[in-house]
Amino acid sequence: MVKKIFWIFFIISVLIIAGYLLMLRFAPASISTKIPVIGKMFCSYPVRVSGNSMSPALESGEVINFNRCMDDKSNLSVGTIIAFQGEGVVRISRIIEKLFGSAETQYKTAQDNRVNDFITVSASQIIAVYQ
Repeated sequence: MVKKIFWIFFIISVLIIAGYLLMLRFAPASISTKIPVIGKMFCSYPVRVSGNSMSPALESGEVINFNRCMDDKSNLSVGTIIAFQGEGVVRISRIIEKLFGSAETQYKTAQDNRVNDFITVSASQIIAVYQ
C-alpha cells in the first residue's frame, strides 16, 4: 500500500515538473507579459556562448539570459544583440543595420570579432534579444 502511494506521488510529481518545463519553453508571450512573475520565467531564454566571435561583449562559456518576449521584432535598434535560428543552430549576432525593400523586416548582422562576415536575418528568425 505504501509503495503504491509512493509511486502515485512520484508519477504526479514528474508530470507536474514536465508540464512546468514545457510551459517555460513554449509559453506564448501574451501570457508572460500580462503577469510579471510568470513573465520573468517564460521570457527568459538562456544561451551558452560557444566561441569568441562575440568577444569582448560575450565570452565563451558564459550563460546569457536573452529575452524572448519582444513587443515587435521588426523594430529592433542597431546595436541590439540577438539570438536567431540559423543553419540548424541558435546563433548570436549584433544588428548593424536595418534593411529595407523586403516584405518582411530584415537586419544586417555581424559578430563582434567578425565584423566583415555579414549575416542577413529576417525578423521571423529572431528568437530573443539580449537586454
